[in-house]
Amino acid sequence: YASRSAHCAIYEVHPEVGDQVTVLFCAARDVHRPHLFAQIGLERCLADELAAIQQSVLPGVKPQFRKLLQSKGLSTSWRRTDEYLGDMVTALWSADEEQDRYKITNAIASVLLIIPEIVGINYPSVASSLQGLNLCMPPDQADRLFSPCEAWTVRIEERREQISGTQDRGPFYRTTFLRRSASIEEDGHINWVDIERDYPIEALLRVRKIPA
Repeated sequence: YASRSAHCAIYEVHPEVGDQVTVLFCAARDVHRPHLFAQIGLERCLADELAAIQQSVLPGVKPQFRKLLQSKGLSTSWRRTDEYLGDMVTALWSADEEQDRYKITNAIASVLLIIPEIVGINYPSVASSLQGLNLCMPPDQADRLFSPCEAWTVRIEERREQISGTQDRGPFYRTTFLRRSASIEEDGHINWVDIERDYPIEALLRVRKIPA
């Protein structure tokens, strides 16, 4: 499991105040070769990076795809299946049901991965109130396609359910960045360096507002 942003990844582990969370950033081994991910529920996702494609590119709204479904008499069954899978991956779960949520996304991914050339699935992040995007893929595919490039450790300083000036749903976290990787060795060992106290990124963060 991975997320498209560091903030979304932090939300996914449901941190408590005082927790230290390490986020690993990975880069594609071959940036010139596209990889295919099955898309589930992305029309419900509020991530900024999807705004430009949700009205025209996603399968459910793409004219060519809709015409193909109609020609094969599959429009209704496809829509119902798509809605069902979207409901499953965006369902709200209590803390003690969290492992069941992962079992469901695992089961969905295992079926979709039978499709040739599909390497994983994309779906909205429930932990970030659908404002982030998650990836699910087998570990061997992740090792083949991505390599670790940097790691950060942050400490959760404060949690609020709401803050003034926004109608977005919480929780909101205030974080302090503690250290970053100087290098990551082939065996996975991370060499760390501490971050100066006056490092400028410390704020109440939302997933959609990624600091520069």
